[in-house]
Amino acid sequence: MIEGLPISRILDLSIPADQRYLREAASSHPELLSLIEEYVDEYLSLFPQLDWRRVYSGGMLSIPTTRKHSISFDLLQMLRLAKSLKKLTPYSGYEKLVSGFRNPTQINSTYFEAVVGSWCVDRDVSVSIEFSPEVTVKGKCKRPDFLWHTRLGNLYCECKRNNLLESKLNARVEKLLSWLSMIYEEYGPWDASLRLDVRFERGSTNRIRDRFRTVVAQASAALKDGTHAGQTFREDDVSAVLRCRNEPVPQERESIQASIAKVGPVAQNLAEATHLNLRMSLAKYRQESVGRLLRDARTQLPPDSPSAVFVELGGYEAAQQKLQRLVGRPAYASTPWVSLWVHGEISSAIWQNGQQFDDRLLLTRP
Repeated sequence: MIEGLPISRILDLSIPADQRYLREAASSHPELLSLIEEYVDEYLSLFPQLDWRRVYSGGMLSIPTTRKHSISFDLLQMLRLAKSLKKLTPYSGYEKLVSGFRNPTQINSTYFEAVVGSWCVDRDVSVSIEFSPEVTVKGKCKRPDFLWHTRLGNLYCECKRNNLLESKLNARVEKLLSWLSMIYEEYGPWDASLRLDVRFERGSTNRIRDRFRTVVAQASAALKDGTHAGQTFREDDVSAVLRCRNEPVPQERESIQASIAKVGPVAQNLAEATHLNLRMSLAKYRQESVGRLLRDARTQLPPDSPSAVFVELGGYEAAQQKLQRLVGRPAYASTPWVSLWVHGEISSAIWQNGQQFDDRLLLTRP
């Protein structure tokens, strides 16, 4: 959602009056207004279908992928994409690239490929790019996302996104929280000034309710005998702490969390009403995911030519550490350069020592 974009009705970008309305609404957003002025026609020619031109509150677009599901973009994202695609128009295989937007199951991966391709052609070492080149891998015809011609040599490139939506992880945490809440209620009453913070180190969920029950029982017993202050209650990969409700929930960069609050008829601060909080670490999940995505990408790349892999995955340290361990192995000699992306932006790059594809790939064209 584009913050502060006042749109009070559904707009159709193919209608001039709606374009004028949008320009007025975007008057306080210099980048958005500039992109509308320069690229809205380009965008409409690339995405002529009604779903792509219909703009909702906050500048949102909703694109159906199945009867029951859709994906969302905001208009700023899509106009930036139109700018990137215009930049890629002269290159071989461009039509194969944009055809991915016509297939609902490929929209997200094609979006990322276009973003990465645009980034590549803006590098100082870039010469040209060729989309969907044909190669032979283990006797089978494969088509990597693109072949990047650089002044350092040629790189076959594959772009991979994590297909497991964050919403699925959130749904999992909500389910775990509901189990935890039922156990918590069994061990009441609890001190209304305290909150139970539970952390799950995303191991196996086998017998997770037993582990929840153990730490809740420990916390309840310590509360009853007055020894709870400063204690951490543990069972395998589950831990719990009783804290004052006005004490902030500890933040962890690579985790997701969910809470339960009991709100009465009198208005009160939500944090002070929260009595139960569950946080799940995503570090192991992201390490497993980035390893799987890299292995999958390599199945599309020729083993006898240098290749690069671009991986988009939420998180930072855990995935980067995993990539550093993998890329340094002799088995990955044909994949000397890998980058990690978060929300459409490059966050880190890893390369093997003693070869030409290094930090020079990161330098922007003057």
